[in-house]
Amino acid sequence: MTSCLFIFSTGDLLSQTLEQTVDGEEFRKLAKDMYENLAQPSSPPPSSPPSSTSSPPLFRLPDNFTFDFSRTFNMVAFGMLGTSYLHVWWNRLEPLSKVLYPVARFGQTGHNILKVLTDQCIGAVGFMAIFFGVNGAAAGLSNNPSPDQPDPLSNKIERVVLGMTTQISTYLLPQMVNYHWRFWPFFHFWNFSRNTLHERAIWQNIANVFWSALLSAIAEDNKRDQLAAEAEKMSNIKE
Repeated sequence: MTSCLFIFSTGDLLSQTLEQTVDGEEFRKLAKDMYENLAQPSSPPPSSPPSSTSSPPLFRLPDNFTFDFSRTFNMVAFGMLGTSYLHVWWNRLEPLSKVLYPVARFGQTGHNILKVLTDQCIGAVGFMAIFFGVNGAAAGLSNNPSPDQPDPLSNKIERVVLGMTTQISTYLLPQMVNYHWRFWPFFHFWNFSRNTLHERAIWQNIANVFWSALLSAIAEDNKRDQLAAEAEKMSNIKE
C-alpha cells in the first residue's frame, strides 16, 4: 500500500502539472483576445505584428499555478481500493483461467490472450466503476446544498450514494470501455506474459500514472482548442 500511495499521489500531481503548463497560456490568450474583440465595434484588421524568432515554450508555469490536493486524495483513495480489488480479482482469475483455457489446449499465447479478454470484459469494468464511484462519492460529500444548516450523517450518506450512482451511470458507458480498450489489453498481454501475479498490480499502477497524465494533458488541450474554435466562430458570425 505504501507504493500505491506514492505512485498515485505522484501521478496525480504530475497530471495536474501537465494540465496547467503544457502549451496552455497561448491558447488561453488567444481565446481571451477573441472574446474581448467581440465587445468592440468592427474595425479594419490590424497590421501584422512584427515577426519574432522566438517561439513560446512548450512548458510554461502560469502565475496562478496551484495543486488541488483534494483531487490527489481522491486518486490515492481510488488507487488503494482499485489495487485491492485487482489483487482479489487476479488471484481468482489465475486459477479460473487455467481451468477454462488450459495451456495444453490453447498454448501459452492463446491462454494469455483469453485471460486478458476475460480480464478486460469483467475486471476492467469493475476497476473503472471504482474510479467513478470514488469521484462521485467525493463530489456528493462536498456538495452540500445548505452549508449554513446542520448536515446530519443521513444526508451525507444520501449524497454519497447519489454521487456514486450518478457518476457510474453517466460515465461507465460502452464508449468509455471502448476507449479503455485502445491501450490496456495490449499492456496486460505483456503484463500477464512477463510478470508474476504479485508484480502485475505494481506495473498496472505505474502504467496508469502515465496513461492518466497523458489523457489529462490531451483533455485539457482539447478544452483550449474548443474554446479557441468557439471564439473564432463567434468572431466570424459577428463579421
